[in-house]
Amino acid sequence: MSSLKRKVGPQDRSSELSQAKRHRACSGSRWIVPPVDDPEKIIRNASKEERMRKKEARVLRGQSDHGGSLMKDSRRRRRGAQEELRVTKERLRISEERIRDLENEVHDLRRKLHDATTGRQDSAGDTRTLSDELTPDDWTAKFDQKMEQVLGQPESRQDFEHKVSAEVWVWEDSMMLAIASVTEAEGPDRTTPFAITTPATINVAKTGADFDLENGLFARRTGTFLLPIVKTGGSIGEGAQDAVIHGLDPKANHNVLIVFEITDCGEVKRSWIDSAPHFLAPRSGEIIAEIMDLMARLPWGRRRLEDPLPPLAGGLNWLKTPRQTEHMTCGIHTIINGWVAALGLEINDQLDMTGDKFAERGAQLINCAMLGLVDCDTIYAFLRAFEYVKPTAIPERLRFDRTRRVATEGELGDLVEMAQFEEAFGEYE
Repeated sequence: MSSLKRKVGPQDRSSELSQAKRHRACSGSRWIVPPVDDPEKIIRNASKEERMRKKEARVLRGQSDHGGSLMKDSRRRRRGAQEELRVTKERLRISEERIRDLENEVHDLRRKLHDATTGRQDSAGDTRTLSDELTPDDWTAKFDQKMEQVLGQPESRQDFEHKVSAEVWVWEDSMMLAIASVTEAEGPDRTTPFAITTPATINVAKTGADFDLENGLFARRTGTFLLPIVKTGGSIGEGAQDAVIHGLDPKANHNVLIVFEITDCGEVKRSWIDSAPHFLAPRSGEIIAEIMDLMARLPWGRRRLEDPLPPLAGGLNWLKTPRQTEHMTCGIHTIINGWVAALGLEINDQLDMTGDKFAERGAQLINCAMLGLVDCDTIYAFLRAFEYVKPTAIPERLRFDRTRRVATEGELGDLVEMAQFEEAFGEYE
């Protein structure tokens, strides 16, 4: 049977309302205290939370100790690598010194063998002195043979802006390029102990403008600096007389080579090499003062431009050289004199004047060298054919198979930038 629902009457509603009012009154009373948990349970929970916090602290401490250990290991490995690099560099330095010693020993043995086979000894005990029996005519034949091979190359017929001639004045920029073709030549055992810069850098320094050492094109600042210059001669005194005797205009321009090198004592040695030694004599003091002002604005001889130049090693050293016989050939002589210095040879100070065709053949050789087509033996044969140098051999460290192509100022600028990069890389290493 289904149950019957009882209807709610007014008296029931009144009872429910009374109960709701009593409940609200009780729950809103401020004297009612909420039930309290078991004290033992609270202690257990607190202990549990304390253990969790300690565990987290141990984990964090362990991570910190592990990180510190990693840093210590990293520093220890870095110190070990640095020490290993230092030891490797020292071994490399010792090996290089040993190689140089062995090369010198080999050179001495070759010299002694040559002396033994020829039955002759060096004239002054110089290990570079050769006892050869070739005459200037023999050397001329050798030079002609080598030049025939050089001129047979299609590149030798190439025309370029800085091509030199015995009949046309040679300016500073062309002389700098021609000298650089030999100082920057590459060889299997060749080292390049020469400073290098560009004509533009020299011109900026001449104006007295501030020179930017960091960005300027100048490299190997402590290397021997071969500086060709062009100056106007005097109109009075011995210089004018010498000019007139040799058919030169006393007021004409003249080219000379100034060589700056730092001695073992750290002093600057200055040499003047001139194919007409009396032409600029009346102005030599003035010219040297101008050159020293120029050097003060160039970074040569010091690491920073603001540093002073090293002290001078006495006065100017005048080197005697064969004199020019033609009016326009001082530029050819200046380039050849630069080559002699670059090859470690000695000028024949016993020869008074150069022979016929020296400038003509020299210009031909210079142009081929600037195109990168000449080896050191061809240049040596030329120098011996005209008896321009003493009979000494080119040191092994300065020998080369081909000159460097330096036919434009842009090519010279590239070489300077390359040398600067090699210097920076070497300092970084």
